[in-house]
Amino acid sequence: SAVFSDNYISMRTSFSSAPPIIQRAGSAAYMYIDITNIGSGFVSDVTQDSLKIKEVQEKNVLNCDNSNILTLVRKEPVRVTCDLNLPEEINYISDYSTIISVDYNYELRKSAVLTIVR
Repeated sequence: SAVFSDNYISMRTSFSSAPPIIQRAGSAAYMYIDITNIGSGFVSDVTQDSLKIKEVQEKNVLNCDNSNILTLVRKEPVRVTCDLNLPEEINYISDYSTIISVDYNYELRKSAVLTIVR
């Protein structure tokens, strides 16, 4: 698995089995994308428009269901599951590069006590 993060969110990718992934007839393989709010503020909802998954080679290997609106509650990851549709005719190890990006707004809220003297 791989983890990418900034000060606000963390994105972890993992697979249903350890790489290299060998897909046999009748078996299924998956890639998981876990997104977590790691900051102290609030992340905007992750939608189909804000979660972009692009295959560099455009081989249509990934089929991701990112049609749901994902609400990130502090420290609880949300998961997007992608089917891996690996070609059956390949008999050698191959790699498929993917670019995953999340566009989000981050809101910090802070309160202060004010004393009003009349």
